[in-house]
Amino acid sequence: MFVSEEYRGKGIGRGLIQVVFDNAKTQVIREVSPNVDVENLRAYDLYNRMGFKCVFKKVAN
Repeated sequence: MFVSEEYRGKGIGRGLIQVVFDNAKTQVIREVSPNVDVENLRAYDLYNRMGFKCVFKKVAN
């Protein structure tokens, strides 16, 4: 999932992640694990602010 550049900074990404959290609770899913491009610092920062922790970094070949 991504937010187009023209809509960034308006809380849309946070809202999308919150919908994922809400649906996970409804379906009794206890873990959500996003994959984030390490160069996408805005997304990485958003996930950190929403409580996610970096478990490992995978570098493409």
